[in-house]
Amino acid sequence: GPLNDLGWSYQHNQGRVQMEIDFEGEVQTEPYPSVEDTYEASLPLFTDLAENGNYDMIVGTTFGYQWAMVDVATEYKNIYFLHISGYIPGPNNWATAFGRIYQARYLTGLVAGYMTDSGRVGSILAIPIPEVYRGANAMYKGVIDANDDLKKKVTMSWTYEWVNHDLELYQADLHMNQWGVKMMTQDTDTFEPQFLANQLGYPSIGYNVDAMRQVSISVLASATWNWGNLYNRFVERAMDGTWEYEDFWGGMDTGIPLLSDFSPLVPNRIQRIVDERREEIIDGDFQVFCGKWIEPWWNGEGKPDDNDCLTDFELLVEHTTLHPDIDDRGFIPIPLTRVDLSDGVTIAMQIIAAICLLLVLISACLTIFWRKKNAIHYSSFPFLLCSLFGVAIVISAVFMLSAVPTDGLCSGVVWVVSIGTTIFFVPLLAKTYRIVYIYHQAAHFKKRTLQTHELVGSVMACLLVDIIILICFQTIDSPEAEREFDDDLDKYEYRVVCDYPGASSICIYIMLGWKALLLLSGVIVTFLVRNTSKTFNESKHLSLAIYDCTFVFAVLIPLIAVLDDVEAEYLLACLGLSLGISAAYLVLFLPKFFVIATGNDDSLSRGATTSASQFNSHGSVTMDH
Repeated sequence: GPLNDLGWSYQHNQGRVQMEIDFEGEVQTEPYPSVEDTYEASLPLFTDLAENGNYDMIVGTTFGYQWAMVDVATEYKNIYFLHISGYIPGPNNWATAFGRIYQARYLTGLVAGYMTDSGRVGSILAIPIPEVYRGANAMYKGVIDANDDLKKKVTMSWTYEWVNHDLELYQADLHMNQWGVKMMTQDTDTFEPQFLANQLGYPSIGYNVDAMRQVSISVLASATWNWGNLYNRFVERAMDGTWEYEDFWGGMDTGIPLLSDFSPLVPNRIQRIVDERREEIIDGDFQVFCGKWIEPWWNGEGKPDDNDCLTDFELLVEHTTLHPDIDDRGFIPIPLTRVDLSDGVTIAMQIIAAICLLLVLISACLTIFWRKKNAIHYSSFPFLLCSLFGVAIVISAVFMLSAVPTDGLCSGVVWVVSIGTTIFFVPLLAKTYRIVYIYHQAAHFKKRTLQTHELVGSVMACLLVDIIILICFQTIDSPEAEREFDDDLDKYEYRVVCDYPGASSICIYIMLGWKALLLLSGVIVTFLVRNTSKTFNESKHLSLAIYDCTFVFAVLIPLIAVLDDVEAEYLLACLGLSLGISAAYLVLFLPKFFVIATGNDDSLSRGATTSASQFNSHGSVTMDH
């Protein structure tokens, strides 16, 4: 952690400075704070420190460093390596060391137990390693030795971090405002629990440093460290050549783990009781992890008696559970708040989509009602209905986009938009191609029947291409809904967004390329049909529809892709789907409805969309000369 954390790292830095002072300039040191305590993160640093040749001794002060350090120590035998809080053995230039801070934690537990008349005792724990379990259990032992009524009234929670101001404050609030805790303790590295306890008028216990000096006299006592004494011990051995591998574990008799001064709020009677027990610990007359209470960790035969104790190995390595009488609440994270699209925006988009769907329904009803009119009948009534169905499918995607994303919705919206656009556009393309085909036949004085089912086959073939691409999209690397933490959100807010991994993104690009190919085909077909009768020539209307779709695909999609604003992306997507597809079909259908409504439908010949031939929706052809 940072050297100014006023906790573990701060106290180690104080010990480093004290050591330099004690050796009167013979020793120079350099700190490297805030190195992640993982093998992968720490190994490069320890290797660099050993290789540069500037250091005779390297110290690591976090439990997770030990595996990287011992590997480097094995390779660089000319450098001394000291690891704090570890236990694994190594070469002769390697040593592990710690202090029996659990002894001081036991004493603070005595203070907490004696000073708690009602309510519960609470503790916030950091990382689930033997060091933390020892301290927590020792504190619990002190509490129940002072007040047996608290045996079932000690509550603990975990942060899984050494330093997290927000999480410690949140858990402290739970302890004191929800769980009935009236005495707060912790072994994490901030004073947040103590500050909150002071605000609420509750006493607390400190750790690492004398928290009373940082908070107030509401901190009754603290378990603290004097790391300078430990550093001095090993530096002296390195300097006089007596260093050898050892696993040093110094108790309160070494002056490494300490109990701070008492707060004035602690009565003299209780101070005397705790001081007497401290002397018993220093003199070796009292052992914390001895007696019947150690039964949960006892590996011997039968049940432990008053003279049985846990071994140092059991405490250093195997001590990995809390006493069963402790109320262990486990890891409790700060609740995250999901930020959804604003209700006003989603409601507005869904209203627009609903209006567009209503227009589609009206268009479908008019198409069915006027199906025998020339403008409808000779424009392939089944294909017109099919196109309207595709429009409805595309617009329905707006309602999917308005919901909180799930894995299914992330996939489903791609399926719906893809299938819907194909069902909308390909029937229009197919029936227009029929005009081109018949026009070509007439130009060569040929007569051929082009059946609707043949065109249906082409529509189905295009849908099959869609489905093949979508199956690849779904199976190779399916999209997922995931939490996104953005800079524009508060620290504990998130959005649920759709994540399209590499393969699924490639499939989407392939799909867009396929749609572009269909649009290009529409451009070609429209160009070929441009010379048909102007009485009701669909080429210009189909061109407008293609322009509209091209705008949506070529402009809106890239714009959505580069935007960082989720709400803006949603708005563009919804408006593009609802209004874009609606504009595309309306430029095709409104002229038909206008011709029929104004009574001009009868002026259309049987070949309303061609001059060289007359054809009906079944594809039969009559040649005119």
